[in-house]
Amino acid sequence: MLIFVSNLSIYQLEILARYRAKNGVEIANSCLAGICGTCRCKLTKGEVFLSNILGLSQKNIEQIYILACNAFPTSNIEVNTL
Repeated sequence: MLIFVSNLSIYQLEILARYRAKNGVEIANSCLAGICGTCRCKLTKGEVFLSNILGLSQKNIEQIYILACNAFPTSNIEVNTL
């Protein structure tokens, strides 16, 4: 499933997981702290700031995966949920 986040004036300070919950988009989650990796998504467009990457392997980072529970969009983004 692709998720598009735009209109940064509203969403730039909101984590992706909170945005999706308010807008009825399902992304699996568990710890909401960036540790378990359950909310891992593939970032296909744009940029985010990740406050924690413990739930990502080095390979995940190289393949541009993010954790929705602590991804703060810094531009309009597109993610593909797993």
